[in-house]
Amino acid sequence: MPLTLSESKRLAETINQQWDLQGLVQFADILGINLNNEAPSGSFLERAGRFIEIMNNWKPPRDRELLRLLLEDGVPGLREVVTDLQKVPYFSPTHDPHDAILFGKSAFVDRNPLRQAIHEFTDESSGNTSRVLIVSGDKPSGKSYTWEYLNLLAPLMGNEARHLILKNTGYSPRAIFEQIGLLLGFDNEAFATLPAMADDPQLAVTGPLTNWLLGRVSKMESNYWVVIDDLNDVSVTPAMRDAAYALALSAEVNKTNLWVALLGYNGIVDLELDGCIHDQAGFPDASLVALHFETMAKESQNPLTSDKAKVIADFLFAQIPPIDKAGMVKLARLISATSINLRQGIQPEIQP
Repeated sequence: MPLTLSESKRLAETINQQWDLQGLVQFADILGINLNNEAPSGSFLERAGRFIEIMNNWKPPRDRELLRLLLEDGVPGLREVVTDLQKVPYFSPTHDPHDAILFGKSAFVDRNPLRQAIHEFTDESSGNTSRVLIVSGDKPSGKSYTWEYLNLLAPLMGNEARHLILKNTGYSPRAIFEQIGLLLGFDNEAFATLPAMADDPQLAVTGPLTNWLLGRVSKMESNYWVVIDDLNDVSVTPAMRDAAYALALSAEVNKTNLWVALLGYNGIVDLELDGCIHDQAGFPDASLVALHFETMAKESQNPLTSDKAKVIADFLFAQIPPIDKAGMVKLARLISATSINLRQGIQPEIQP
């Protein structure tokens, strides 16, 4: 995730002590930043701090790229600090957090279509980027994976994620917007302006609610990803689904700083949402988990052969029949624990 203020200060102070202005200017130029234009004056410490700030505030943040290239540049005196700051909470074979296959202690297997969808979802290079991600699929299919993935990815991209669970809540459409406001940290003044409406307004009359929410969010500094979950659950009423869809549609049309993900939405998509990003949820099979294990162990002191990776994956799947919701949760934990061990070069002992 982006460097904190204290981490940025530490790196700037180390650059100030161990490097020189000419070297930093040339290094910044390689990264496409004209430091003489961006920070034409001030002390070397101040100019180094400005350079780090630019990289940190890029959309998406380029702090990990900065640290990696500083380490490769081999500037004496920087290696220890940069190595320390590089201890990121994820492992990605491509160094891109979108492609991370391990976040902290949670493994994330395959779902390449989802990863590609999220690449589009997080691309802010164009103001026309879709603000809506729709994840369809019947349960159990790994839709919870999507929330975990977005939640861990969001801060790495300089954004904030919020999760609204609808299952067994009985929310009215108005309550859905109120709950989202609570998750976003709206103050009492904001809630005082929440439109008073009938308990279950239809899609055509949710305009005041969507306008209220987007109007408030647009005044906030951060970009927010609101993930609305359980839309395919039997306890979620059509009115609740309509309210969630109305928010997504409004976010897509207005394109402010609000992105919306609808998890388990299997309904009809309006023409105005034709350009939104879609994903079909699905739990990985043993062959995909085997490939994941092989990748996890590749850079360790004890890499896996394809055959051994398949044996391990098949063994884990055999422990959890059937693969229902509870089984998926248990299997995901086993895959995560095994992934961490393989990354450290520790292979499980499996009796034939």
